[in-house]
Amino acid sequence: ARLLPGARITLFDQGRGLGGRASHRRVDDGEVVAPWARSSMAFDHGCQFFQGGDAEFREKILDPWLAAGLAAEWQGKFAGAGDFFGIGSETVYVGVGGMHTVTA
Repeated sequence: ARLLPGARITLFDQGRGLGGRASHRRVDDGEVVAPWARSSMAFDHGCQFFQGGDAEFREKILDPWLAAGLAAEWQGKFAGAGDFFGIGSETVYVGVGGMHTVTA
């Protein structure tokens, strides 16, 4: 939209819900279940986290998401030795309750 001011954009997502590459799945007894259903396991696939390295992104998008409780700093650690996709010690963020929360 920034490249084409005034452009009308229509986004089509063919998944069961919002998310696309930030989809979140809930599984119970080996079956994928609806987002509101009871589940024994839930996970993000595709995009599991994101970074906030750009000042404009942080100001306009990330900071409001953090303030609203939609995103949070990930407190975990990457398994294995060495650098994970060039991330090193940079802060990464996740959608609270699953990455799909930041797409709604």
